[in-house]
Amino acid sequence: MKSRNAAAADKCGFNAYRLRTFGPDLDYDDFFQNYTASAFDPKAWVDLFADAGAQYFVFTTKHHDGFANFDTGSATNRSSLHYGPKRDILGELFEAAATYQPQLRRGTYFSIPEWFNPDWGKYGFTQFDRVTSTSHPGIIARNPYTGLEEPYTGRLPIGDFIEDLMVPQMEALAYNYNTDIMWCDAGAANDTARFAARWFNWARSQGRQVTINDRCGSPWAADFDTPEYATFSTVQRRKWESNQGMDPYSYGYNRATAETEYMNASTLVHNLVDMVSKNGNFLLDIGPRSDGTIVQREVDNLREAGTWIKAHGEAVFNTTYWSITPEEDNLRFTQTNDAFYILSLEEPEIGGLVIRSKLPIVKGDRITAVGMEGEKEVQWDFASNGHVVIKVTEEIVTGGKFCWVFKIEYQRWT
Repeated sequence: MKSRNAAAADKCGFNAYRLRTFGPDLDYDDFFQNYTASAFDPKAWVDLFADAGAQYFVFTTKHHDGFANFDTGSATNRSSLHYGPKRDILGELFEAAATYQPQLRRGTYFSIPEWFNPDWGKYGFTQFDRVTSTSHPGIIARNPYTGLEEPYTGRLPIGDFIEDLMVPQMEALAYNYNTDIMWCDAGAANDTARFAARWFNWARSQGRQVTINDRCGSPWAADFDTPEYATFSTVQRRKWESNQGMDPYSYGYNRATAETEYMNASTLVHNLVDMVSKNGNFLLDIGPRSDGTIVQREVDNLREAGTWIKAHGEAVFNTTYWSITPEEDNLRFTQTNDAFYILSLEEPEIGGLVIRSKLPIVKGDRITAVGMEGEKEVQWDFASNGHVVIKVTEEIVTGGKFCWVFKIEYQRWT
């Protein structure tokens, strides 16, 4: 009979499933053999990213388990070049992006610590009087059923984890793979400050723009913040990027997730618009299967969202927030130097769309409805109380989906 503590620790039933399916003697690293990437098609991946309307992508090069999807050189053999598919997955993906979708900026997710690598030990739990949210074990994991130590496959002798493994791996991503975005995770002990100084200066000498997120452990080097599954009700002056999964339960592939539970195109568009209106970006996670394929429902939803994004990119990309207010009920606002955009997250009623917020508009300005098939000028006026009223026709409603966009074109005075 399970103890109350054991049951509480396995609320999702994972441990029970693993024991029932694989038995007690299977170690974590035994799953390496299941990672085949046998159907991995890097061109299909980058084409999908482009079809979805993405401007950049971030690939998981190494998570907390220390298994890398790139050439780690002499730092470790715990990688996809030595185990599993025995391929340079990152190299193939970046090469496909450069060849077939060169407009996409390329990013690399990289876990700063390796939770169960004993070489991380002196930077792990042992450096703290108590366990904290930024401390990680740094001890060999034990099989939860047998209590025996599990292997840390591919580990090579090194002196110091940060100097001999962490930084060399970050440098490989920066200089060998030419990442544009160093997207770290877990913070913790690091030498990011010196790495970033060298990388930023090198990139500038190459005429490149590169960026680092806020999880590399160095606040001064961080260009943007990264809340998970979160957004804000107000504009954030500092750039931010929310990361969420299409699967509501997991960043990885979860075969227990029903197809209907994946984020649909409408929600994807709404999240994107809401975040952009508040000075944010949207990083959407897709968890592929071990053979390199992506769930078809995710593919379909991404491409469907992409039809809207491509038709309305001018209201999303290279815009900034409206300093007066980012939202009014189901309306969101963005702007450029040439235009102001009103984005309705719900289908507007035929008749009149009333906007109470102060807008940068004067008599004589032109408003167009930006639909799926192009733009159409609409009639508008000021109400007696100063609110802007846009005339909405059936043609405007049926000509849009997910989010309806109206553009105020600024007049050029000479």
